[in-house]
Amino acid sequence: MRKKLAIVAVIAVIMVSAAGAITVANMPDAQGNVQRYEISNMSCFYDSMIAQSTVSSLDADGEKEIAYDDGSAEQGFSIDLFDVGHAVLFTPPTKLWTLKRVRVYGLCNVNLSNVIFALEIWDNDSNLLYKLTDYSIAYFNTTSEWTEIDIPDINMTDDFYVCIFERGSIYVGADTGNPKMRSYVVIRDPKGMVSEEGFNWMIRAVGA
Repeated sequence: MRKKLAIVAVIAVIMVSAAGAITVANMPDAQGNVQRYEISNMSCFYDSMIAQSTVSSLDADGEKEIAYDDGSAEQGFSIDLFDVGHAVLFTPPTKLWTLKRVRVYGLCNVNLSNVIFALEIWDNDSNLLYKLTDYSIAYFNTTSEWTEIDIPDINMTDDFYVCIFERGSIYVGADTGNPKMRSYVVIRDPKGMVSEEGFNWMIRAVGA
């Protein structure tokens, strides 16, 4: 009950006039069988999608992955409002750090696979640093897994946001254990953030 109320409160702040609808269907990992409900244009599925448990690790190329989730997605969300999405606030591990790619745990909504999503990188003052737009099916599979999105190198000297505006076409994984207070529901215009206290969006940053 607390999670449902939290979701309603977040959407109410962002979009007071959004129409609310609740639907439930029985579904597991594949999309044909996921427990799902929709509240004010936000969809949620529960499927216990278990991912690799890697947190801020260093690979052979000296790249560091910044992660605030524990690698296990207990839930997933999709927001089908045009200018509303998911955001995670990242702190670079060193004073001068280069962002090279983004990892997102989720899956493509097969019913909206032809919808264009947007990946945006914002600085700490919400200024746009980079934007990628493409069809969700070009990057995301129809089963839950990690997706890597390469971006041009961006030098970071301060905190930054990774934002996903999926427009209903992607379910983004949510880790519900030990929230780090770095996940937000974000609105693009006018720019604003609403902290989501109950979840860690499964969005990660990789760089060196």
